[in-house]
Formats: sequence, structure tokens, C-alpha cells
Amino acid sequence: MRADLFVKTIDFDEIRTYWIAKNHFQDKNKKIIENVRYLGPYTNTEDSPRYCCYGLFLKEELVGVTMLRAWNNEWVRYRTLNIDAKLRGQNIGWDFLMTAYQDGWQGRDIFGWVRRTHLAWTENHHFKPINGVWQGEHIAMVLGQDKIKELEKRNGFSILAAGFNDQNVGSQGRG
Repeated sequence: MRADLFVKTIDFDEIRTYWIAKNHFQDKNKKIIENVRYLGPYTNTEDSPRYCCYGLFLKEELVGVTMLRAWNNEWVRYRTLNIDAKLRGQNIGWDFLMTAYQDGWQGRDIFGWVRRTHLAWTENHHFKPINGVWQGEHIAMVLGQDKIKELEKRNGFSILAAGFNDQNVGSQGRG
């Protein structure tokens, strides 16, 4: 993996600023809130869910973001996985997500509320639809523990070379 990339925790204001700069939600009037409790028929059942925002850095430049949040007893939700366009197509997004996931989230399936335009990426990374029902432009997808363990055993996870250590990545444990 590229030695010039690293992951570290960032705060919610940093992730929000990145989303706005990259027009992630494709709606300039969208109200961006920290804790989303409802996604279609799915409700976050955690009263004070643990969450952490992660930034992917190329040298000192923020080039990607994701947010992991406890959703229920079985799932951790990844809220966006936005990688700068110049780095896409190199499997960096997958490595970034798995690096963040290994920051104390193991033991839960990974849940995503996936936009139609990102369906192929999730399917290519073995996510499966939960109920197959689209809610507007989104569908609920999950990557189960069994598949995560199988992929780790078969391929290993390319933890970002300069990026997973106590100084760069650590759970904020908010909530």
C-alpha cells in the first residue's frame, strides 16, 4: 500500500467541511446533522451511539473521509466513504474503510445506506441488500462478519502503510 497515505481521526466539523467542499450530498440546501437516527425503515437503536470520524490524508492533504457509528447491537454504519477523485479506482476506499473498521469496530456487520450511484462498489466488495427495497435513491446493504473474516483470511487487509497506529487512529468514543 502507498506509504504516503495515512488515516487519523477528525472531528465532525472537518468531515462536514469536506462533504460540502466535495458536494457529497449533491444538495446545497441539505441540513447536515451529526446523528442520523432514521434511514428509511431502519432506526438507530443506540441511545448514545459510539462514533468516530476518520480522515484519509495524502501527506498533509485531506483526501477522503468516512464516519463509523454504532447502529444497533449487530451493525456499525459507515456514513459515506468519499475519496478524492484522483485516488479512486485503486482500492484505496476499501483499505480506508477496513483500516477504520479495525479501530475497535470488529464483531459487528458493516451497514451502509447506499446511494444508487454507489451500488456497484458495494456489490463488488461483497455487501448484500438487506431487504432489496429501494427508498428513493438509497438501499440498505450489509457486509456480514463471516464475509469480513473470509476476505481477511483470503486477502488480508492492506492496512494503509503509514496509517494505523496510536498516534494517527484512535476511537473518539463519543456518544
